[in-house]
Amino acid sequence: MKKLLPVLIVLGIYLVLGLFIYFSVFANRLVEVKDREKEVTTEEMEIHPASVDLIVENGPATSIYHAQLTNKDTVMELLEYHLKNSGFTFTKTDYTYGTVLDTVNGYSAPDGYMWQVFDDDSEITYGLNDVLIIDGHTYTIRAGELQ
Repeated sequence: MKKLLPVLIVLGIYLVLGLFIYFSVFANRLVEVKDREKEVTTEEMEIHPASVDLIVENGPATSIYHAQLTNKDTVMELLEYHLKNSGFTFTKTDYTYGTVLDTVNGYSAPDGYMWQVFDDDSEITYGLNDVLIIDGHTYTIRAGELQ
């Protein structure tokens, strides 16, 4: 019995450690669901006027368009506003990952390039339908190298 006691103590320690590891690693596999911060939808947001500029750089030619919209409008709505009111033209293709401009003012981007849209210095090409315009910002369209 005296020889069996140390073996039982060691086995007991292994059993306790094994149970501890099991319950701390495997038994707590519950997925925690946290409430995401409530995003403000365009229906809930406070609407303000937004005075924005659209600059189109096409080689040596640069065109500047100004619009008075609201902060609820997207960049695509800005482009569509100028399509209807300013003589600005564009064609687009919608993909699952975003919208791409095919032609701007009748011009296709040169080979190896695509039309890119910038909000000041941030590229927003694929988010035209999602990015809301901001008062005082300048949106620029220019040909950039394919990525």
